[in-house]
Amino acid sequence: MDYINKVELQGTIGRVSTTNIADKICTRFSMATNYCYKDRYGNAVIETTWHNVVAFSSKNTEDAESLKKGDSVHVTGRIRTYHYESETGEPKIMTEIFANEVRIIKNGQFVINPEK
Repeated sequence: MDYINKVELQGTIGRVSTTNIADKICTRFSMATNYCYKDRYGNAVIETTWHNVVAFSSKNTEDAESLKKGDSVHVTGRIRTYHYESETGEPKIMTEIFANEVRIIKNGQFVINPEK
């Protein structure tokens, strides 16, 4: 039996940080996605969900290195969950998207090599 762990998101960048880990660039960013619906009274409701995304440098994640707050992006990857203890010893669970492709979107189109 094959198992599938695939996520595809399109949304807006919040905070961004870039670090170098073992000679690979690692970009971590928050990303907001919206889900719109009408409540039982017919009022429009926008539900925003924030996602934590991690992207290591590769040919499919080059755009991650040039991300800025407010950019629109399309991300594909997998869900990764891990457990840890806070500084106070409280057990915590962290869920993040481990990206294997990151593309910036401008005017409804993917941007090819935005810095080049």
